[in-house]
Amino acid sequence: MKTELQRFWEKTQLSENGCIEWTACLNGHGYGQFRLARQRKNITAHRFSWIIANGVISKGLCVCHRCDNRKCVNPNHLFLGTFAENSADMVSKGRAKGAKLEGVLNPRCKLTELEVEAIRQSSASLSNIARMYKIGKSQVQRIKSGVAWSTLQTITQ
Repeated sequence: MKTELQRFWEKTQLSENGCIEWTACLNGHGYGQFRLARQRKNITAHRFSWIIANGVISKGLCVCHRCDNRKCVNPNHLFLGTFAENSADMVSKGRAKGAKLEGVLNPRCKLTELEVEAIRQSSASLSNIARMYKIGKSQVQRIKSGVAWSTLQTITQ
């Protein structure tokens, strides 16, 4: 009969990027799911990997992924954090549902940071600036007032 560790590791595969990916059942959120036979309960595979490598997880802590790969169970890619820290990590990496990516990180971005700075410095009319950069007049106003591209405003001031 196979040990729990043998059962666990046979459900993984090393990928080129160093992740050890879970190849068995996934839960509804895309994380690996492993059945603890003795306790008759399921645990996420990355949590079990952390426990194997590092021991008990203190109550209230999440096992987070540095690699942002939900299938990864490589203990070297995992770290502990509070729910708030895990959420902040997710938002900072643009993975949050409905996350607002600002500036050039936004895939719909039409301007570079240099163009935004030029718009802020320009004394031309809003209409002329909008025409020059092929954006709306209201967007020019938001850029000039610091409502849009506010992260750039704090960096350059």
